[in-house]
Amino acid sequence: MSESFSIKVSGDALQVMERIKDRAGLMHALAGAVDKQNQFSVGRIVQDRMNGVGPFPPEQHRLGFRTGLLKGSLHASAAQVSGDGIRSAIGSNVRYAAIHEFGGVIHHPRRVGFVRLRTDAKGNQLRRGNLAIFASRAHKRFESVRYQAGAYDVTMPERSPVRTGIADRAADYSRALGTAIINFWTKENS
Repeated sequence: MSESFSIKVSGDALQVMERIKDRAGLMHALAGAVDKQNQFSVGRIVQDRMNGVGPFPPEQHRLGFRTGLLKGSLHASAAQVSGDGIRSAIGSNVRYAAIHEFGGVIHHPRRVGFVRLRTDAKGNQLRRGNLAIFASRAHKRFESVRYQAGAYDVTMPERSPVRTGIADRAADYSRALGTAIINFWTKENS
């Protein structure tokens, strides 16, 4: 899943852009500006949207910090020039990143199995209050008990920390692209 963003450039930069003859060189300069802004965005998303002790309300577009796996995996792809456009992405290869970003339903199927519970020498289950005590593989006295857990669904709300983080920095992308256009034109005409 993905979502596209369009970045608008100021009118002055657009007028200068019309005068530039080396379009391919300009597009590569703009791709470099996008790459730099993507790195800043990744840092801001990690700092502002993937930090703290959650859970946070979905409307804050933040995720609580647990293991750091998602936070550490966030990365930007290199900007690719295609015609008069530039494509780039910020994302993660962590399995659960998409459900946090876009929301959805996680289905847990019915489960059946056996669990080992500790027993004493007479075969009575050991308990702590009214709770049974699990037996590890090292325990010689145990009772194997069958269990059954029903199927259930968990609805995850859309939190969109990445998309919100990119949208927060749209003005920075626009300024950087405008500056890259002006700098390229200045270099081309000097």
